[in-house]
Amino acid sequence: MNKKFLLLVYLLALTAFVLEVCRVISYLLPSETFSELSLIESILISIASIIIRIFIVDSQKFSTVIFETDIQRSTEGSPEKTLKPTRFLNIMPLAMITCSIADGVIPINFILGMLTFLLAQFLYIVAYSGIIHLNLKTLFSGKIKSLVLISTISWAISIIILYIALIYSADNILTLVVIPYIVVITIMALITFYGLGYTNRSLKFRIILCLGATLFVISDAILAINMFKFPIPLATIWIIGTYLPAIFLLQFAVLFLQSQDANSK
Repeated sequence: MNKKFLLLVYLLALTAFVLEVCRVISYLLPSETFSELSLIESILISIASIIIRIFIVDSQKFSTVIFETDIQRSTEGSPEKTLKPTRFLNIMPLAMITCSIADGVIPINFILGMLTFLLAQFLYIVAYSGIIHLNLKTLFSGKIKSLVLISTISWAISIIILYIALIYSADNILTLVVIPYIVVITIMALITFYGLGYTNRSLKFRIILCLGATLFVISDAILAINMFKFPIPLATIWIIGTYLPAIFLLQFAVLFLQSQDANSK
């Protein structure tokens, strides 16, 4: 890894989190000086994700790690190179940039902003397909079958209960409009849990992806509850306080897989 660019990446992330602390202070005090900081924070993470892709991650080494830890290889005894690791590397920063655009749009137009975030979730799913097999044969007949079943059922039940109890309102048509987004973001998070079954990969990499995706769902859930059901005290702090770590973890997870590869050399 290029240590200078790695330091720059962490400085950008640190700046984003410092700005978030300023945002918290601004909401606790009678001042709105930092009310637009979430967009700046998001842009900083987007810049960091681009630097990670271009200057830090070695595509060839990353691909080697992904192929060598492919569960198809370990179960079938042959390196089935059906995964596309560069898809993950290229699309993850694109998904982050889309999130930044959505952050700028959603205060102006909620529906358009939601659609932009929906596009971002689709991009995350496509990115994950580069490192995690999403075909039914691998999901339901391989070594991760139990994990797939348990995580799918758990997420489905949890999201349905959350939606019915804390989001749905017969008086607000928007609570029906958001259903496609809820489905897609749930799938996005669920796929990261499937990735836990790739046990030969760095545990940090797998857990960080899961944590980032879960925090993304939590952030959007808080936003929806606050918007559709009942006001949550200091809602903006809770929303951004979970969203910022979410996008940070999703983009920075790759650094931990890369470090594992470097250590193995």
